Amino acid sequence: MIEQKLIFESNLKLGLKELHLENKSVVLITGKSSYLRFEKIIKSDIQIREHIQITDSNPDDVTLTELAQSCGIRMTDNVLVFGGGSVIDAAKIISFMVANNFELGNELNSSQHYKSPRLHIVPTTCGTGSESNCFANYYKDKKRVLLSHPCLMPNQVLLNEEPLKKLPKLVFASSLVNAIGQSLESTWSLNATEASQALSIGALKYLLSAINAKSLKDAVLGANTAGRSTQLTGLGVADAISHSLTANFGISYGEGMSLIIPPLLVYNFKGQGECRHPQGKEYIDKVLGKISESFEVNNGVEASIYLREFFKSLGLREKLSDYGIKRKDISTILESGYIEDQYKNNPFEIGKAEVESMLLSIV
Repeated sequence: MIEQKLIFESNLKLGLKELHLENKSVVLITGKSSYLRFEKIIKSDIQIREHIQITDSNPDDVTLTELAQSCGIRMTDNVLVFGGGSVIDAAKIISFMVANNFELGNELNSSQHYKSPRLHIVPTTCGTGSESNCFANYYKDKKRVLLSHPCLMPNQVLLNEEPLKKLPKLVFASSLVNAIGQSLESTWSLNATEASQALSIGALKYLLSAINAKSLKDAVLGANTAGRSTQLTGLGVADAISHSLTANFGISYGEGMSLIIPPLLVYNFKGQGECRHPQGKEYIDKVLGKISESFEVNNGVEASIYLREFFKSLGLREKLSDYGIKRKDISTILESGYIEDQYKNNPFEIGKAEVESMLLSIV
């Protein structure tokens, strides 16, 4: 696993200096527009050899292959990524493809050593935590494909709140909910440990502080901490369904999380399936109790209501039908969003039938 250097600096120009990219060969990867306000700052001390723009909000295998084939990334390059989760994932994948002559669709060998250029990430949203984990997502035939390998862990991350200051309201809301969803799933994950729960509950506290105190710094720290927690626990049901909503209906990942997390929260609090955790239901109840304490509520139903009201206050829609999704579309969501390993990461037995019931409750 790459040992990552994590930098927090409120002044973007000073933070970029701490990456020590002066007089080095640098390839810049950005989205369409998020970097434009900071272009002069980025280029004032860093010589950019090549600039690659990710213009699709959710790149598929064809787009990523074209970008990998047309770019000039070299193993001696330092890749500087300035963007949100989709841009970060795309940069990881493109760099990996070029370095290893890798074709999407091939299997990754978890025990094999792969090469990678040095990756330096500046996240511009407060959502995925992709900057601090070894996951990368892309889409193929309206299905999400997850790549996971230690070499996908970036070398350096600069956390800075300046890019959040002028984010569109819905983008900020979606990315914040993204991080909340990931922190919750990581907390109750079957793979959770004391170390991962310290991170996931810590992330939740940061994110609630970001909401209550309107602290952009806490939003950035919360998202990153949630990402580091999922690195330890893996992903869950809500993640799988949210990606299915993105792939099939163009709903942002965070908006998908806002729909599926409340009913999943109630399901787990009520312990409606057989408990999978080796320490039993009593242990999981204590874990879920930590979530209730974080929200200052008494139980899962109250926590679900709290979240629904909060998501509504952010301007997020409450029903699948608000996005034009009908009952007949549920089967598509389930088919595309069923990832066995992620379903097995839930503390209580859960399958397509249970998730279908949740989705029908929010049509």
